[in-house]
Amino acid sequence: MKPSIILFLFAVLLSFTELYSQTEATILHDLFSSSNDITETSTDAISLAVDAVWEASGITGVVTTTGTLTQNISGEWSYSSSPNDKLVLVFYNGTVVSFVFYQISGYTSGTAEDFKLSHLMDFNTYIENYMNMRVYSNTYPQNYIIYWQRTITGTMVYDSQAMTLNITHSGSYDREISGSWAMFEYTEQATGTTNTSSFSISVNEGYWRKMIHDSNQGRFIMNTEITNNSSGNFGGTTYKYQTAKVFWAAYTQFEDSANMNMYNQVIDASQWLVQGSLLKNGQTYGVLQFDGPVINYTPGPNLIVHLNNGTDVFLHPLISLPATGVEDENLSVDEYEIMQNYPNPFNSSTVIRWNMKSRNNVSIKVYNQLGEYVTTILDEERPGGMNEIRFESRNLVSGIYFYRITAGDFTTVRKMVLIK
Repeated sequence: MKPSIILFLFAVLLSFTELYSQTEATILHDLFSSSNDITETSTDAISLAVDAVWEASGITGVVTTTGTLTQNISGEWSYSSSPNDKLVLVFYNGTVVSFVFYQISGYTSGTAEDFKLSHLMDFNTYIENYMNMRVYSNTYPQNYIIYWQRTITGTMVYDSQAMTLNITHSGSYDREISGSWAMFEYTEQATGTTNTSSFSISVNEGYWRKMIHDSNQGRFIMNTEITNNSSGNFGGTTYKYQTAKVFWAAYTQFEDSANMNMYNQVIDASQWLVQGSLLKNGQTYGVLQFDGPVINYTPGPNLIVHLNNGTDVFLHPLISLPATGVEDENLSVDEYEIMQNYPNPFNSSTVIRWNMKSRNNVSIKVYNQLGEYVTTILDEERPGGMNEIRFESRNLVSGIYFYRITAGDFTTVRKMVLIK
């Protein structure tokens, strides 16, 4: 079994921000994509549930949705038939995830990955003190396109508060691959509500992305559109995005960058669009806009909401991740190899490794999820070959961070997750 347990637990344990107690800027930023963590968690729950059933069934020789799977330190799983009313995963680090299946059917003649693309599932996911979530998932292929419809209900607990979920998540994706050419198109829509004793959110978000890759031509293009009409009440103050819509078209000539979803240049600036407003307690409070001009073959602007008082609040990086730089078009990516930090997520420290052909000055800076500078890990000359440095989290709080590594003229960004 290869469950996405790290992603799953990350989404469950720390991705929900305590909106009501944060600054207004944080509230506006998180409200713009308030369903992301919930929908990603349901996706990971589906993946983990299928992987668990496939592992248990492989051991027993028949379809098995009850019992206990226990993982040893080597990652191997053993099975016992108790309990008889749920399927329990016990990971070697002590994490316990339970699934109760009410319905599970679909394409069972292939692999677990095949089943994830064609199934009807109704199950409950339970992690003590963190989650009690029910997912109904109908996923099916039609005319070579994969469609899905999900309902997500239940509770997630964070900061000693239970958040009640009632989200409908639907979408589709289509892929075409032919030799050196590939196309990927993805759509999703999330609606519903999330509530705690301190805040309530009405979710209404849409997302569309189309990517075209032609390695022969060195053209890797990504078009994206986000719509948002979500609103939230935080401690008696109501914010609402009204007819918010943003469209952007990005490009990279590097296949490695495209594979990491790092498209670093504006393409066809005439198509870029931003519209919509922000209301506060029913009154216009700001407008959505770009924080700079849209010029072809430049890094492009960020998406912001410009408040009436002149304050700009960051909402989305669009082309690049927060604080990212742009790879030089004339620079061979073979000169540098940047590895993902390990472990990731990490608790107190993590190691960042990179390989470069020749001696160069290396700078590694850390930014938070809003693109704000946090600290500099390294800024000195380093020899060619494999290098590494350990990053100590010290006084940082749990959350998502980005580290920007610059070596000579080469710049790239990686995401890391801190869990305390």
